[in-house]
Amino acid sequence: MLFKDNAVIHWAIMSLKEDCLQIFFFTMAGNHLTQRLRRLMFQNFLQQELSFFDEKSNSTGALCSKLSGEAALVQGATGQRIGTVVQAFGTVFIALVLALFYEWRVGLVSLCFVPLISIILYKESNMIQQETFGAAKSMQNSSKIAVEAVANIRTVATIGREALFVKEYEDQLRPALLLAKRATHWRGIVFGLARGVYYIIYAASMFYGGHVIVTEGVPYDLVLKAAQALLMGSGSAAEAFAFAPNFQKGINAAGRIIMILNRKSKILDPDQPVIENFRGTGEAKMQSVQFSYPTRPAVEVLKGLDLEIPKGQTVALVGSSGCGKSTVIQLLERFYDADAGLVALDGASVAQLRLAELRRGLGLVQQEPVLFDRTIGENIAYGDNSRTPAQDEIIEAARQANIHNFVMSLPMGYDTNIGSKGTQLSGGQKQRVAIARALVRKPQILLLDEATSALDTESEKIVQEALDVAKEGRTCITIAHRLSTIRDADVICVIHAGRVAERGTHQELIDRKGLYYRLYKQAQ
Repeated sequence: MLFKDNAVIHWAIMSLKEDCLQIFFFTMAGNHLTQRLRRLMFQNFLQQELSFFDEKSNSTGALCSKLSGEAALVQGATGQRIGTVVQAFGTVFIALVLALFYEWRVGLVSLCFVPLISIILYKESNMIQQETFGAAKSMQNSSKIAVEAVANIRTVATIGREALFVKEYEDQLRPALLLAKRATHWRGIVFGLARGVYYIIYAASMFYGGHVIVTEGVPYDLVLKAAQALLMGSGSAAEAFAFAPNFQKGINAAGRIIMILNRKSKILDPDQPVIENFRGTGEAKMQSVQFSYPTRPAVEVLKGLDLEIPKGQTVALVGSSGCGKSTVIQLLERFYDADAGLVALDGASVAQLRLAELRRGLGLVQQEPVLFDRTIGENIAYGDNSRTPAQDEIIEAARQANIHNFVMSLPMGYDTNIGSKGTQLSGGQKQRVAIARALVRKPQILLLDEATSALDTESEKIVQEALDVAKEGRTCITIAHRLSTIRDADVICVIHAGRVAERGTHQELIDRKGLYYRLYKQAQ
């Protein structure tokens, strides 16, 4: 008796150790897998071309939902659950072997139910697949609304539309709830049937076991052992089946993640760049360029545009809204590839240059500067993607951008955190930080996309002074609605109907009394 007690205690200790190790290692493996999937997805998102983000299905909210939700579903099918299922299937296998060993005919009874179990699992899988697809779509749409509302909360509060966004958010969640309600009834029936099958197997094995005992004189203890083994296996199978919804959702999510990871950007580095370690001189050219945005292929923005940008000159692009001015900058940055024609720096097609080297020589300042929730110094340093700028270089860039004195007036100086999107700074201050960020990389070409159009008169004057300093010794391509800011440009190009319609200095174009003259008069 003492021997049996010691054996039971020994078995309990072994089981405790096994369960602890199983939970630890499988849980850690699941967490590492989830973290790795999220990192790979995020990395893949950032490597996509800009047209990928123009698609409605790839809004900020939808991508954030995929980033968090898909990996979480995979995690729900891994970790400790994997260990439990592996253990359960091992138990089922051993139970079946024991049943066949003790009384093979009783063991075969259980195998007769395999087709029924397979059908149940198949129906369960289909229902879960439909439910998870609808839920994922609903979560992406609702996340898009939530991100949009939170990111623009000041505007939402100003116009008093909080209730509207809450209603839209709720409306996007409702389809998933309705789908879940419909699926729940059937899932309940299928799940109950699946759990019941295992007890039916036990009952059938006992019934048939009784038959062979009576008719063939098979020892009772062998039949009982076989039936008990099947009961043990049935219990483990039922435990594993409880995780079937999680596994099906995880499998579906894994499939969607693989599709994301397999998507390659349409804009890639060339296999053999025409120039190694490209450092441009500041000369740019566009020849017979045709272009339509991928989301609007029927609308041709540029229709054979020709543009010469000599080294060291300031070239201003003007024209009505939608004429293609900003498109020129986006093609030079190779955010998109031209449908036809040549876009070149120093005579080399931008498609034949490495992206990092191409963009290293371009400094972009946009109408609405985008700053990160970091310190001022970090935001400026982010401008150089090839190295980590020294503090002296950051300060020099800030001086050129006419922001250094303001930064030094702050208690934390360059270590001041400016908040999300630079909310701690005024519009003019944010723009000057953005200019410093563009200058710290020492670009050969400065791209100014309506850099002062969103500022008040006083801020515009300060920023314009910073831009005048920034232009010195560089090629500059500037886009402006306020024609007063580009009067001193070396060359002004008027873009109309996707082409350069006029070209010359301010006075030359005024004397010509063409498109530029009419634009100038309208601005008076």
